[in-house]
Amino acid sequence: TEIYTLSLHDALPISRVFRALAAIPRVTAHEDATDAAGNHGVGFLLAEAAGGSQEILVSPQTYRFQGYQFLDSGRDLRSGSAWGMAVLRQETVSGPGMRP
Repeated sequence: TEIYTLSLHDALPISRVFRALAAIPRVTAHEDATDAAGNHGVGFLLAEAAGGSQEILVSPQTYRFQGYQFLDSGRDLRSGSAWGMAVLRQETVSGPGMRP
């Protein structure tokens, strides 16, 4: 939640966070990853985590969080028990509980 909240406000510090992700052992960056909705972004894959691989995806233009995927093996979202979610829309509102 903290990373998501930061990404809505300031692209520069959050871009540093995502660059640091790629420096973590077993994390690899993929410049053309695809989220569950078919949108392209930068993926950060933690290979062979507990039960499978996990990937977060961010927009290469804004560094905003755009999705999460839990993958069996490889990077195929359609295999086995793999699943994912994608952020389809983000908007700023004036306060808690407000809708766009």
